[in-house]
Amino acid sequence: ELLEQQCADALREGGDGLVVVGGDGMAHLGVNLASAAGVPLGIVPAGSGNDFARHLELPRGDVRAAVDVVLGGTTRSVDLGRLEESGRRFACVLSTGFDAAVNARANRLAWPTGRSRYHVAMVAELRAFRPTSLVVEVDGVAIRPFRLAEDYVYAFELRDGSTRVLVAMDELNGW
Repeated sequence: ELLEQQCADALREGGDGLVVVGGDGMAHLGVNLASAAGVPLGIVPAGSGNDFARHLELPRGDVRAAVDVVLGGTTRSVDLGRLEESGRRFACVLSTGFDAAVNARANRLAWPTGRSRYHVAMVAELRAFRPTSLVVEVDGVAIRPFRLAEDYVYAFELRDGSTRVLVAMDELNGW
């Protein structure tokens, strides 16, 4: 919260842009700060997942190359979503339900480090997770209520450090 406030203050005082170094959590913070200030956001991926950086095809695992992209000054627009209750914005994906619970649990783990943390959190969360619901609205029109994890069957396969998630939809619900 302190970092967010300090960055917001700096942007209000006339910052021309914002550069964040970190993973998806830091990118999320940057998306919210930069969009509120109306300035470009530069991302130097340095997290364990870097999903947003992957989506943007930014160099991952090579800080120098990522910094070169930021310093190159090329910008592009991306669509942002907004959570009505909090006003927070998101880009690329909104994790809710099971994957959000796994991520929250992984963030609380001190061990193991790196991507393995998500595998441990996933197994632990399988035992504790309870379904959640949400309504998706696009341009003022409710798409449909979603029941997360209630209408899906999850299967996980761990092989060579990668996770494959197989999702089977319930044919009876018409989705």
